[in-house]
Amino acid sequence: MLFLYVQSGIGPKSAMQRLAKDYIYRKNLGQVGTRPGYELMIRCVREMESGVGEGLAYENMGRYAGEQHFRKLSLLLVQNLKKGNGDLIRGDGEKISTKLLLPMMMLLGVVLVVLIFPAIHGMQANAF
Repeated sequence: MLFLYVQSGIGPKSAMQRLAKDYIYRKNLGQVGTRPGYELMIRCVREMESGVGEGLAYENMGRYAGEQHFRKLSLLLVQNLKKGNGDLIRGDGEKISTKLLLPMMMLLGVVLVVLIFPAIHGMQANAF
């Protein structure tokens, strides 16, 4: 979800604030249980709100994370602050487009069958 917000033009800090706020709301309603990733994000957002710099808050998030995926996210967010989010979006976009290549080729095959089958069937019917 964070990637979708960043890709739509919302900054990582604002995106994390929105996700944390939504998670707290849904948790209070009892719709979701405790999720470590969101709890980590809430901690990071609260650090930023208390005056800790954005980069330091992201680094702390990576330090407190138990899993490697969250540490990688932390590293990407810190790099994003230094370079800008163009590299962050482009890298993930290239991975996603590569993963979508096979389904797109399968859809092309289906379209070709839908177009070619009636043409061949019509030619066979006219031959007799």
